[in-house]
Amino acid sequence: MSRPIFSVVIPIFNASSTIEDAINSALAQTIREIEVLVVDDFSTDGSYEQALALSRNDNRLKVFRTTRNTGGPSIPRNLALRHSTGSFLAFLDHDDRWLPTKLERQLAKHKDGGYAVTYTRCKIEAPEDPKMDGADLHSWWRVPPLEGTHVEELTRCNFVPLLTATLDRNWMHRVGEFTEDGRIHEDWHYWLRVAAQGGEFGFVDESLAIYRWTPTNRSNTHGTPARIRTLHTLRNLGQISSQCRSTFAAEERRIRMRTMDLRLRHLPKPVRTLVGRFLLPPRLWFDQSTGRSPKPIA
Repeated sequence: MSRPIFSVVIPIFNASSTIEDAINSALAQTIREIEVLVVDDFSTDGSYEQALALSRNDNRLKVFRTTRNTGGPSIPRNLALRHSTGSFLAFLDHDDRWLPTKLERQLAKHKDGGYAVTYTRCKIEAPEDPKMDGADLHSWWRVPPLEGTHVEELTRCNFVPLLTATLDRNWMHRVGEFTEDGRIHEDWHYWLRVAAQGGEFGFVDESLAIYRWTPTNRSNTHGTPARIRTLHTLRNLGQISSQCRSTFAAEERRIRMRTMDLRLRHLPKPVRTLVGRFLLPPRLWFDQSTGRSPKPIA
């Protein structure tokens, strides 16, 4: 096969009940010039063997495995990126699926606007929650999709679902790999790094993917754990990005203030304001000595 147009990255871990649907939805794309790179994160339920069996029937499917369980999708994703050869990258999790024309529509969008990233609408599949089942993900999140370069809006909320995103390979070389810091929202972190360097986002207003919702999904973490990951994400971005440091710092401060207000809401507002001045001085927002930039891709 000549150089593929798309490299599809699928990290998997103990996904024996869903992995075949995910892989088959990628292989069934109307654009045939693709490679599908599956990286198993040392599964124990036979997922790796299932993927290998599927690869025997389609030489576009390539299967890799980590030497140990890494505890998250970033290391497997980065391993797939290093083996990828496509002009564009696409990302799919092991429990989600695509409609057949997804990559075709996004390739046209890339060619039309020269976007760094394109993304689409997607439907939620949630058999355990009839109110959520079949809903549009952006509507459920109450996050409007946007086009262009939107650093401030993207800093407030991630409007690019990873399972719908495609990335121009030139921007992969420019931005680097996904962060492997497990305390960080790795996909949101990546899109903000693209936006901070002027990358534009293109939106395809069609539902071309299916997000399988379960209560245990990492992306469904709320409350304090999610807030802590958000703060780690913004702090790291401030350390590695000089272009938008003030934007990330302002959002970190807003979230810290909101968190403090929630914890001290029983106190009068003047007291909360006074506490904030002592706990949130600007000099504590970023520690310049500890920032580490993600590794570039050769």
